[in-house]
Amino acid sequence: MTIFAVNNYELIIMPIKQTVHINTKYIADSNIVEFVNTIHTSFSSAGKVAYDKRNQLRIIETGSEAMDQVAVKRFKKLGFFRGLYYTFFGLSKAERCFNNALELARRGISTPEPLAMVEVKKNGVINTCYYICRCVQLPAIIDGLHWEDKFNPVMSADFACMAARMHEAGVIHGDLNCDNVLYKKEADGHYSFTLIDINRMTIFPEVRPVSDKKAMADMCCFTRSLNVMRKVASDYVDARGWNQSVTETMVRMKDRFNRRRALRKRILHPTRPY
Repeated sequence: MTIFAVNNYELIIMPIKQTVHINTKYIADSNIVEFVNTIHTSFSSAGKVAYDKRNQLRIIETGSEAMDQVAVKRFKKLGFFRGLYYTFFGLSKAERCFNNALELARRGISTPEPLAMVEVKKNGVINTCYYICRCVQLPAIIDGLHWEDKFNPVMSADFACMAARMHEAGVIHGDLNCDNVLYKKEADGHYSFTLIDINRMTIFPEVRPVSDKKAMADMCCFTRSLNVMRKVASDYVDARGWNQSVTETMVRMKDRFNRRRALRKRILHPTRPY
């Protein structure tokens, strides 16, 4: 086994045709290293399944006190040509998650602490990949920012502030829906948030605000309700220090987003009810 130190992680090239990146904070922990190096062979029978659709997510014990329980996401297997692209031209979803999580921490944006990523090759190209992070058992904002009758105004204002800080730090989530933002109610009655499913994220090299148009577009995913959107948009506009007239611009963007998504679903899945 050969180890090369690269920035904030170790690049480990294994003889079983897999590439592993481990957070340097845990590289000296033999239990962690063993767990990560064998995750491809142990995944299917380890821990318990938390999600199983396009990708599979399992909650697994590592045997290490440093990070005893982790969430391991195995992404859908890649076909040869897509695997070829990720091997030679782009970053795999697992590597994007890992890199993004490290950068979010540097910019003060909460996401589960990254432990490692693993890419397994078949016929010389990436076939399967895994992203491993600390297990965070928190509810999603769908509890308070999706349904009109359950709308939580305090959560809305706090979520808007979090999204504003994220956009001002040069980050676009790319899929900021109600399942991809977890929340914790603090002792003072306010809410803190943790971002997950971060492989679609765009992080600009410079820590500076993203364009207003991109920021507003990033806010279109988290609810189907235009009334809920109007309330959250108003809070977001306040957090950014914009004129309240921008609120209706964001609502119109959301309406167009909903219509395009509905049309796309009708085309791709014409027999499903919506």
